[in-house]
Amino acid sequence: PAKGPRVLVAEGMVAPAEDFELPTGPRVTGRVLDSAGAPLEGVTVRWNSVDFRNFDFDFSFAPLLASAVKGFDFPKSDVDGRFTAGAFAGEAPYRIELFKSGFEDTTHRWDPAKEPDGFEVRMERGGALEGIVVDAARKKPVTSFTIETNDRVETQADAPGNRNPFSGGLLVEHPQGKFRVDPVKSGEKVRLTFRAPGYRETTLDALEVKEGETKRGVIVELQPGGTVRGTVSNREGQPIAGAQVFALASDRATRFDPAGRRRFGGGPPELEQLPPGFRDFAAQLGLLGDRAVVSRADGSFELTGLEPGSTVVLATHREYSIGRSEPVQVAVETPVSVELELSTGGGVQGTARDRFARPVTGAIVLALSPANVAGEGRASGGGIYQSRTDSEGRYRITRMVGGSYFMVLTRGDEALNPMSFLGTLNFDVVTVPEDEIVDYDIVDSSSGATRVFGTVTDEGRPVGRGNITALSFESAGMLGVDLKIAQVQGEGRYEFAGLAPGEYQFNIDSPGDGRPPVRIVAEIPDQPEFRLDLRYPIGGVEGRVLGGNERTPLAGVEVTLRLADPFESSGWLGRALASEAGVRRERTNDDGEFRFGSLGEGRYTLSVRAPRASEDGPRYAGVAAFEVEVREDRVSGGVEIVLPAAVELVGRTVDTTGKPVGGAQVFARRAGVENAVPERAASDDNGEFRFGSLAAGRYDLSVTADGFADAERKDVEVGAANAKPLELQLAQGIDVRVKVLGSNGQPVAGATGRLVPKGRAAAVDERDVGRAFNNLFNGKGVSDSKGMLGLGSFGAGDYVLEVQRGTEKASEDVTLGGSAPVELRVRLR
Repeated sequence: PAKGPRVLVAEGMVAPAEDFELPTGPRVTGRVLDSAGAPLEGVTVRWNSVDFRNFDFDFSFAPLLASAVKGFDFPKSDVDGRFTAGAFAGEAPYRIELFKSGFEDTTHRWDPAKEPDGFEVRMERGGALEGIVVDAARKKPVTSFTIETNDRVETQADAPGNRNPFSGGLLVEHPQGKFRVDPVKSGEKVRLTFRAPGYRETTLDALEVKEGETKRGVIVELQPGGTVRGTVSNREGQPIAGAQVFALASDRATRFDPAGRRRFGGGPPELEQLPPGFRDFAAQLGLLGDRAVVSRADGSFELTGLEPGSTVVLATHREYSIGRSEPVQVAVETPVSVELELSTGGGVQGTARDRFARPVTGAIVLALSPANVAGEGRASGGGIYQSRTDSEGRYRITRMVGGSYFMVLTRGDEALNPMSFLGTLNFDVVTVPEDEIVDYDIVDSSSGATRVFGTVTDEGRPVGRGNITALSFESAGMLGVDLKIAQVQGEGRYEFAGLAPGEYQFNIDSPGDGRPPVRIVAEIPDQPEFRLDLRYPIGGVEGRVLGGNERTPLAGVEVTLRLADPFESSGWLGRALASEAGVRRERTNDDGEFRFGSLGEGRYTLSVRAPRASEDGPRYAGVAAFEVEVREDRVSGGVEIVLPAAVELVGRTVDTTGKPVGGAQVFARRAGVENAVPERAASDDNGEFRFGSLAAGRYDLSVTADGFADAERKDVEVGAANAKPLELQLAQGIDVRVKVLGSNGQPVAGATGRLVPKGRAAAVDERDVGRAFNNLFNGKGVSDSKGMLGLGSFGAGDYVLEVQRGTEKASEDVTLGGSAPVELRVRLR
């Protein structure tokens, strides 16, 4: 298959299409035999018919469907077991898969250089397992149970297979508890999972079977499990019928482990393999199988066969947001009672308008919870919600779990190219309280904005593939950043449907062709369209990293290049991204050499991470900042960065009574060095921290810990003679809350804020960024439905209070003193 030209067809017209050429590829003949050497007829032979690298990042669905439409059939082996496969796309070796009912799936990697005359494959039929399932305590047979496995050999082409999540396993009913699984894969360990009502799940994962043989005498002992009974009702006390109810161990309730502990080949996933925000969706689809039960007409339910220990019970229903119980202790002997209350949930509604206040119609609005997708949230639902703007630009999302959400608005192009949605992204942050609808209007910066187009070239030649990310740090939203993505198409062409006027950083990534990522800064004017041709710059910097007075070349050392004059942003995420904008990292070769190419003209800062020391080798410190000037048309060479010998700084974080404070974050920044990257350490349970690779000199130390005011220590001298551990004292501080009001004087939910010492209110501080991300991923740090926003603990002094919700902001000077909690009031404008 090959990518054809895109054609836009209007009703009543015939659109001309350009010709395109089908590429050729190698073909191979082969033969399939069984383990006894007899030919196998009817074996389906499949391979990847598409090389996506030839599609220039054009993520159309066409190549995915190419092998499924009428006119393209994968071959089958003939009566003599022979077949012809190909043409193959991409590079060798080529993965070839063979399937036949009653035989194990087989894979062969064909390399034409090693097997120019084709190849021969043998397929095995598998073996069988027989055994008995008994009650471990009573030693009596269990007469009804299910067996789940991904290791069965498919015997019916039209029956649910191992990879079907709805297959439900093999149901066995036998008065003596006997079972037979036939056939299963041979020559490898077979994994079987047994389930029965009232018993805990039991898995055997070390069963080995030989082809054509039956392994007998497998004894499976099931242990009785605990029971949870209860009811599901709404806030008015009315029973909810048809809710999906399931349970999780408390330590797994918010865990997200994509690899999981089993079912790699398909079948229903383990709950921890799903992001918490999608578990309610999985339950309503029936993906949890018999691990979930359905509440009855009176709202009652019963879960049996649970593992003893701390357990959380969850319930989900399509008309309510997901509900969960507090942890309960499940025991085998005594059933536990749980009452689950479901609410209709919160929501967000508003109007999407362009920058000229005109309604944006037909746009997709998504609310994405970073906490519940990443697995750090307090809920087990609320991953993603969707709506669409109507003819007046209005949207409404309901039944949402309370928490912080990324609000994303996007539009596709006429051809419905999936990549086009990335070119119209608009996103910000909003917090949805429980059981409350929040009004939140969205400004679509791409609608009615400047159409930006052009070509991407490298030394005069068009770049044939890649992506361009346009970053603006002038956004008025809470995040302070605007991001759009476009693809580089044939002849180096690209197009952004709409970019708001202002300064942008264009990041060009062209993986697979050896070109480094490129950053180009350009100003977009306020006009209907603007041609901007992007040229790979030819500036660069190269040099060596040497160690100590001996000037030993250091291999494998990470060198980081940053813009010396970073972008400025008003939002907290924009601040974080701006500090990393234009960052490139390379490692030195065996001679200690490094090189950064394709750099534009300007000032850059090089920093070197301290290399890992061997047990008996020398220890070197990193270099925080080494400034270089780069010309657009030349490579600045001869840069030598000499790493000094490393010294260490050890200390303790304590409270005002001298007790250790564990979990504190300690930062060490080189004093008097502009753009220095701080080193970071964390205190352990004894309050002890250690910096092991500092250069001798003066450092500014700062420390932050939950429940304490931040502390600082300026001009700490670090040298080889330092022997006494440093003690950093943390005070409880003053607890600060803010009452946030809107322009109408009413409390505002979903606002975020920070309190920073005067003198660095506009600066990026690693402590502020860390708090912002932690709050976002834990659903904290935002005002509730009463407008209350908790900021944390602070020491006495003069501060600047910054609060923002969407495009509304407020900034006020604040002086803190004493020790009593403080409640501030602020009105957004």
